Amino acid sequence: MSTTPSASPRIEPTSLEPAGAFVTHAGLILDEVSPTHVLGHIELSSDHHTPWGIVHGGVYSTAVESAASIGASAVVRD
Repeated sequence: MSTTPSASPRIEPTSLEPAGAFVTHAGLILDEVSPTHVLGHIELSSDHHTPWGIVHGGVYSTAVESAASIGASAVVRD
């Protein structure tokens, strides 16, 4: 059994290519990723609205959960 650490995926700001279709489709754009800070934004459009014209709550929860997961990965990357 090897004790060599495996290479972890590197997520660069503005690239969520390895994140999968769900997060990519949500439109999350990473502006900054470090072990202590994750900054991103979503350019909202009518694609993110409920039938009543307001932003779907799932968009916010997707952004927050994704940022938290990315931040946790950045902390343990090394």
